[in-house]
Amino acid sequence: MQERLTADEVHALIGGACERLNYPKETGRRDWWIFQQVMGDGPETLKALNAFLKDVTMCPPEVIAWCKEYLAPKALPLAAE
Repeated sequence: MQERLTADEVHALIGGACERLNYPKETGRRDWWIFQQVMGDGPETLKALNAFLKDVTMCPPEVIAWCKEYLAPKALPLAAE
């Protein structure tokens, strides 16, 4: 079972992902873009985003996972010996 994040933790996670993105240029649309990347472009995605905007703790687990992966430090390739 996935741990439940607090509202502050969700804000920090989504905010960090949105700040790191450079598309779309309108920063207010970046959360919608993230939801679309994870959930597709359909009515269920819009419903999930609306629930999230009313209560950030309602953020879908797959969106949380995407943001965590996106923000995770990337491993550097090993140097050739």
